Amino acid sequence: MDLTEQTNKIFKEKIGLEFFLNLVEAIVHEETCLADYSFIFYKLREDGVIIRDTSHKDYIDYINKNFSKKIPHTIRQLNNRSTDRKIEIYNIEKSKLLSD
Repeated sequence: MDLTEQTNKIFKEKIGLEFFLNLVEAIVHEETCLADYSFIFYKLREDGVIIRDTSHKDYIDYINKNFSKKIPHTIRQLNNRSTDRKIEIYNIEKSKLLSD
């Protein structure tokens, strides 16, 4: 399966991938990567950007197959998942895309 096909199984529209990439650049840090990617997943799914029946595992597998910032499945960081800083960045990136 190529990247476009994989992407279409995760994101509802092409703009969803752009939004995701902007968020990854602004939010994901090596020491908290699982929590950061999880935050992005749940916010994008909540806003309908990620296809509703995409599982968290499928999302993590997609990232690990296609992006340089890998997520080890064994790290536990969920207490860092939703922070005020991440929510602020998410809302800024979301408003940028909606204003285009």
